[in-house]
Amino acid sequence: MIIIDDGSSDNTKEIIMDYADRDTRIHYFYQSNKGVFRLSETYNLALQLCRGEYVAILEGDDFWEQEKLINYVAKINLDPDYVLIWGNANIFDSKTEKIMYVSPKDLVLPFINSEYFENSPPSSILGILYFENIIPAVTVMIKKTALELIGGFTSFKGFPLVDYPTILNLSLIGRFGFVDKSLSNWRIFPEQTTKKHIIDIALTKKEFVLDHYAKNSSIITSDINIGSIKRYSNNKIMKAYAISGRYKLISKMYGSARTDYMNCLLDTKTINILWRLRAIIGIIMSYFKLDVEWLAKFLKKKSFK
Repeated sequence: MIIIDDGSSDNTKEIIMDYADRDTRIHYFYQSNKGVFRLSETYNLALQLCRGEYVAILEGDDFWEQEKLINYVAKINLDPDYVLIWGNANIFDSKTEKIMYVSPKDLVLPFINSEYFENSPPSSILGILYFENIIPAVTVMIKKTALELIGGFTSFKGFPLVDYPTILNLSLIGRFGFVDKSLSNWRIFPEQTTKKHIIDIALTKKEFVLDHYAKNSSIITSDINIGSIKRYSNNKIMKAYAISGRYKLISKMYGSARTDYMNCLLDTKTINILWRLRAIIGIIMSYFKLDVEWLAKFLKKKSFK
């Protein structure tokens, strides 16, 4: 086990060293804080240090079931063409510690067909991944040789989600193995980077997908409709503006929230009346310096608080 301490200021080192003193398989490394926007550097440092055949990433707040790795190793050994193994993940509410849903098992999306989960033939899963990342990073185990073949963990213009571009590149070179069990657990926090930077992530994801398709279209086996990708991405960007506005209302950033809601309302690249109505409500609430969580509660939607 390789643990990279990204400049923590608490007693992380003392806790880890206590375990490392008792188990020589645990290796601790400290670095000055690079943060989530340089996450690929941290991941690739760990890749350089590791000596094992397989690589699995476990971030600080997530956890695996005890039998996860033994199940995954058994799966990857079934077929030499597997470059990546993944499976279901329990998505936990960090406040209640209750499972909200299981991904991708509980996802209801029109383009999800489980026969593509094993990416056979290679690149076929891009027909799903170009729209939505259904592969929870906490579930992934990758052959080290496959990672080295694509140049390590991939970054794109500061995109903080290293797993997504890396998985897209891995999909081009081999098959994926899917373990239909919930052996990984992913905690969701209100202050997560994906929520704080939801607009930037949505914009960069669209740019990355279009760039990835343009560079690899000649070898992609899946029947990709680039127009559908653009429409879906534009709709996600519109929603991202509205969701960002909602978070900023909670944070009492009323002017900034109003700007995000206005971007949602005036978006001309997609037509989504429901999200435009939400934007109008958000704009009104911003002038009254109120959030919209009372409305979410009334509509029996999950509160962001």
